[in-house]
Amino acid sequence: MVASTDELRTFSEFLAERVRSQISLSPEEALEEWRTLHPDMERFEEDVAAIEEALQDRANGDAGRPFDDVLTELRSEYGVPSKS
Repeated sequence: MVASTDELRTFSEFLAERVRSQISLSPEEALEEWRTLHPDMERFEEDVAAIEEALQDRANGDAGRPFDDVLTELRSEYGVPSKS
């Protein structure tokens, strides 16, 4: 996603206000706070649509995949050892 000039200006003002208020935040914390206060509505709508689709699949009898299978796949994909 490419930020518009207005978004960058608003974010800059947000950061300046945090500095003026002497609120101690790391850059990562400031960005996290900004994203919480200004969610990406397009992404939110995509997430809601995906959840609704999954719920509809479930209502139509699709039981999905067993959690253990998904967890094993994710551990393999990301190189995370299984817990003993």
